[in-house]
Amino acid sequence: MRCGSSCSPIPRTVILFTHRHSLQGFKQFLPPNLCITEERRLDLVAPPFVPGWLAHRLNALAGETALGLADVAVVEHKPVEIPPTLVADLQAADHK
Repeated sequence: MRCGSSCSPIPRTVILFTHRHSLQGFKQFLPPNLCITEERRLDLVAPPFVPGWLAHRLNALAGETALGLADVAVVEHKPVEIPPTLVADLQAADHK
């Protein structure tokens, strides 16, 4: 997915990641005009009746995440800051 073009007209986008390392990879290629404002890991929670030593093994056997989802992230636009020198140059150009 090309998030720079796909997410641009939409103020907020929720992305579902199905691999446990996908969110980290996505963060590396996130365009500078977008930012992740919220993220959640969807690890399985062991039932309270399962002993701790067994819970880790059961989670590993079940795939560590629920329903094939690993992470959820909310992507939003960053406010664009225009440097004051550029603003002054643009204003000067308008007055010419």
